[in-house]
Amino acid sequence: MFKHYIIAFITFLLCFPLFSQENEPMTIPIDYENFGTVYDIVEYKAKNEILIASEKGLFRYTGKVLSPLHSETEETFHKIYLQKEKVYALSFNNSIYRLKNDSLLFIQHFEENIKDLIVIKDSIFVTTPKSLFVGQTADFMKIDFGIDHYHHGFIKTKKGNFLIRQSKNTIDLYNLQKQCKTPTQFKKSVRKVFTSKENNYLVSENIVYEFDQNSSQINMRFDLPIRLLNVKLYDIKIQENGLISIGHNDGLSIWMPNQKKWNHYFRGTPIHAVSSDQFENIWLGTKYEGVLQIPSINILKNDISSILQRKEKIVASYLTNGNLFLGTNLGSLISWNIEQDIKKVIHLAKNGEVQSIAHKDDLLYVYCDQLFVIDLNTYTVIETEKVHSTKDIYVDSDVFVATSEDFQNLTQGIKIDKGKWHNSIYYNPKDELFYLGTKTGLKIVNRNDFSVVSTVEKKRNITEVLELNSDLFMFDFNGEAVGYHSGKTTKLPIANIRKVVKINDNEVLCYNKSEVVLFNAAFNKGRKINFISAITKGKNIVSISTSNNNLYITTLSDVYIIQNYAQFLYKTPPHDISLIVSKKNGEIITKTINLSHKNNGLELYLKSNKDLSFFTYYDLYYTIGDQEGEWTKIEPNQQNAFQFNLAFVPEGNSVLQFILETNDNTLKHSVNTYVNAPFYKSFWFILIIFISITFLLIVIQKRRLNLMKKENLKRIQEERLKTRLFKSELTAIRSQMNPHFVFNTLSSIQLKIAKKETGAAFKMVQKFSSLMRGILNYSQTELISLKQELDILNNYLELERNRFEDELIIEMNINEEMDLEDFRIPSLITQPIAENSIHHGLKHKHGEKKISIILHKIDDLSYSLEIIDNGIGIEKANQINAENKKPDSFAMKAIKKRISYINSLNEISVDLEIASNEEGTKTTIKVKEYD
Repeated sequence: MFKHYIIAFITFLLCFPLFSQENEPMTIPIDYENFGTVYDIVEYKAKNEILIASEKGLFRYTGKVLSPLHSETEETFHKIYLQKEKVYALSFNNSIYRLKNDSLLFIQHFEENIKDLIVIKDSIFVTTPKSLFVGQTADFMKIDFGIDHYHHGFIKTKKGNFLIRQSKNTIDLYNLQKQCKTPTQFKKSVRKVFTSKENNYLVSENIVYEFDQNSSQINMRFDLPIRLLNVKLYDIKIQENGLISIGHNDGLSIWMPNQKKWNHYFRGTPIHAVSSDQFENIWLGTKYEGVLQIPSINILKNDISSILQRKEKIVASYLTNGNLFLGTNLGSLISWNIEQDIKKVIHLAKNGEVQSIAHKDDLLYVYCDQLFVIDLNTYTVIETEKVHSTKDIYVDSDVFVATSEDFQNLTQGIKIDKGKWHNSIYYNPKDELFYLGTKTGLKIVNRNDFSVVSTVEKKRNITEVLELNSDLFMFDFNGEAVGYHSGKTTKLPIANIRKVVKINDNEVLCYNKSEVVLFNAAFNKGRKINFISAITKGKNIVSISTSNNNLYITTLSDVYIIQNYAQFLYKTPPHDISLIVSKKNGEIITKTINLSHKNNGLELYLKSNKDLSFFTYYDLYYTIGDQEGEWTKIEPNQQNAFQFNLAFVPEGNSVLQFILETNDNTLKHSVNTYVNAPFYKSFWFILIIFISITFLLIVIQKRRLNLMKKENLKRIQEERLKTRLFKSELTAIRSQMNPHFVFNTLSSIQLKIAKKETGAAFKMVQKFSSLMRGILNYSQTELISLKQELDILNNYLELERNRFEDELIIEMNINEEMDLEDFRIPSLITQPIAENSIHHGLKHKHGEKKISIILHKIDDLSYSLEIIDNGIGIEKANQINAENKKPDSFAMKAIKKRISYINSLNEISVDLEIASNEEGTKTTIKVKEYD
């Protein structure tokens, strides 16, 4: 089947079985350096968290954030008790504490060793090995039984709360409420009693007995496995689904009800505490590794690192017939029989890297610097073939390889498509065509004559080609799925697609080194599978394979097995997920937050009510004020907490809007704040002062205008009536300002003050004052210097830019060689032109809004001043004004009248040119001084 040449010798490779550590449940360590030995773990449902009692103190864990609970002295806690929403903790120092927010309040210290406690209404019952105490806060009374019994602890049943006491062959159940006992004959030695208030068990010899909830009798529950006969038992937990978990000094033992057998894990690691929660997590408190979270017993891990050499990593994986073949970067192939858990190592090429693996009948094809053919019966290499770097292998009657240089039929010795990089091979036996994924598109090759039929999608780097939903789908390296026949393109929430694995006729998993996406071809939809990324967190994904409803995820050093993966893959976030917003001390925010004007900002912490679930993934966003505003993503801090900080909270009411976003759901949550301001900083006080000043300025301006009108009328009577009257009209026009501009400018200043942007407001008042002063000073002067005119124009444009919140771009291009004081211009002529550009040309424009002022020197006596905007043009503006029933601009008509009048004085010559189209308007003022 290959080029037949004589192999000098058959290489028998070093091949030996290795019995590795069995599959163990995948665990997530919770910062084990903080704990020391962990003695107890309890779910605190009221706060959606777990509580951890350890050698280094008491802790709370939300599923994302671990926080210590502070006590006055350093204590080692070994027991946690919940009474509704109240939390009590026992220390090895025989002290009792109660939890309040994030602090532990001391209640009582005892000289005797405390075995257990229980709270009934407001009374706290405490038992030591020989005594019983009852109290509420500080004063505890000792109850004397007068008989020598050993006290094991308290249990909670439907008939009441009992103290378990033992004397020789008798076990008494002492009813704490009725203060009477129920003796029970038990003639066996008691090895251990477990009193967790939910699961109450007694171990004698190698049998576990249960305290019956109804009869308060002791009934046999189950036999312990022989392996636990001589170990020290620490905790027993029986779940509703029949799963039994036992922590002991040699690990964890779990009874699997579906498999009807015991499995033993974490050998050599003492497990002091076993707990479960509403999300089906199993929490383990250990001696050496802190707290371990088992999200599901159906997610297993097999550690391959013990087989690997130093710096050796898994780089290729292939699953077939119950065997997982793992290729490494140092030229080794690991064969793992999954059912028997037997691993064999075959050394192929020293320092070579396994790139691709394929299987046909009893032969395995492996590329590692060259193509190796391995007989799976003897695990020996029977043939080798020199070939370029091979990315994929397909075998039927012939052997085909997709390489970095070409596509080959090794059996026939045919090469095509030379010089092209090939990623993958898909063969369709119906049409006898190969569909090759290459870096330059999809290459279609005829199987019979090995000719290239066509090439499509030439600009795409096709990673994989697969048949889905009766169509052929190409998967682009950049994260797109393209239907070959349908032509539909779906953008997937992933980039740099490494491989694609088919899991059914309609669906595939696309993955890169750290992300996995499920693509459904029937709906042309992709969604992230976050829990796989969390499982392999920090470890590159090499390969994903499926077999018998199990998913095998290979990383550089481990293999994760997800049994019955469909239950996890299609799991959607719970509909009752909600966002919890709290203060730093844990107090949940349920109403408006009231702050003083002297506040130092706002610090909030956010979490969901489902954070303890390993399968809860979401993103958080916030905006301030309007729900339609710009949303900003909240990233977790170094402690993995979603912390929201607002350095400054303005006076008055503010609304913080938060969004919790999952793959399938978006939840909104609002937090209201109110800040009281001192009177002198209140909005109304500043507004009254501002309005008063504005009113005063308007009155002054009106008085000056009235005086100007009177003077003009007097001059008109003294001189030629027509000419003077015309001049007076023009003077009045010059002195007037657009009332909308005045109103909007004052409103902008008011808004700046309300936002406490006093610096910006002060600058706007200065500009506005200078503009009004210029208009008042020069309104009765026909000609002013070019410098004075440009100062007024610049003040006006700066105010307009502030109103447009910096959306307006102003460009000033002034000839620096000109002495602006030496040139004259009709007073107040440029401001109305600029106003026209802004409010008729730029106001209705989308995108960049720009106005340019360009001054050119023509000669010593003349110059030109250009005002250019990139607006919509005069014709379009007039059309909009007509549709809105607004009159055409009056300013340009007045300016033309003024120019006509100025020219009649024979002091200077003024020429006005206007050029306009749909890309903007250019207004040119040419001025020439007479000698």
